[in-house]
Amino acid sequence: MEAYFIFTLSITLSLLAYKQTKIDFFLFIPFLIAAVFAGLRYDVGIDYQSYVDNFNYILKGYPSDFEFINKLIIELIHSVGGDVQVYFMFCAVLTNFFVYHFIKKHSQSVITSSVLYFFITFFFFASLNGVRQYLAIAIFLFSLRYILSKEIYKYAFIIVCASLFHTSAILFLPLYFIIGRKYSTVELCMYGGLAFVFLVIALQYLAGMLFHTSYLTQVNQTTPRALLIGFSFINIYLIFLVKNTSKEVNLFRNLLFISLVLIILVLFYPQFSMGLMRLNGYFLFALIPMLSYLPKHQKIKMRRVSIILPIITVSYLYFFYIIAFKGEQYNLVPYTLYLGWF
Repeated sequence: MEAYFIFTLSITLSLLAYKQTKIDFFLFIPFLIAAVFAGLRYDVGIDYQSYVDNFNYILKGYPSDFEFINKLIIELIHSVGGDVQVYFMFCAVLTNFFVYHFIKKHSQSVITSSVLYFFITFFFFASLNGVRQYLAIAIFLFSLRYILSKEIYKYAFIIVCASLFHTSAILFLPLYFIIGRKYSTVELCMYGGLAFVFLVIALQYLAGMLFHTSYLTQVNQTTPRALLIGFSFINIYLIFLVKNTSKEVNLFRNLLFISLVLIILVLFYPQFSMGLMRLNGYFLFALIPMLSYLPKHQKIKMRRVSIILPIITVSYLYFFYIIAFKGEQYNLVPYTLYLGWF
């Protein structure tokens, strides 16, 4: 528990320093802390051991589901005397670098968005499990700026780069033509309803193509049904009660609508919940900037402090609840520091 207290305190102090000085260095420091925290962990995270095993399988020439670029990076790390922790550190640094630039670019309250990223465990702490996918998600988030600026070739290039780390990212090439459009509420509900009906019918046939075989029958035990319903209500509030007055609000509103459809699908198909929630990781990140837009853009007028303070408070409380009561289940507790480099 001490490691999580130090993690929380150091990030909080850095964000407070940024609030007082507006010096970008203090905003970047928490992301550097997070990268080191993720890179130097030992046997922390549900997927930790599977990454260790795959690292060793690749070096021995055994079959692995890892993408070619990941295999190449692992071979390069090994060639210079590095171990699996170097791979974890490499992925953690890149992931947090791209998320930092995503928040810096799109958030209207970078402190609020940073707190959400670090302490709502679906974001930073989820990246301790799906290491490759969350690196791909971070690169995807970086690419969204090119949808707003209508630079299709740059967007496509970044998405292809993301897919080199996790092939799921290639599915989002067509999003360029979808999520940048402005839809009326009627259009959004109509297209979303049609997509939902299609997926309800077709998912049992498409699942084998969309998801890894290990996700086809594995129910997601880390996302309770009540939490899914809670996310649904938050998404609905942000989609329909935030004024669609800018390109960024519109973009993240559309992403959240896709997230909502996927969450409802989980309720219909719990046997595919692992795959659907992994896929939803790309879209759920839209909560981070969208919640920062509430003080300025929501239709119900409220004081800024009465919006931001509860968001930050709930984020901290939720984090400590997860660590205290779910930490062992998610293999977050105890946190063990890797000392092999020292």
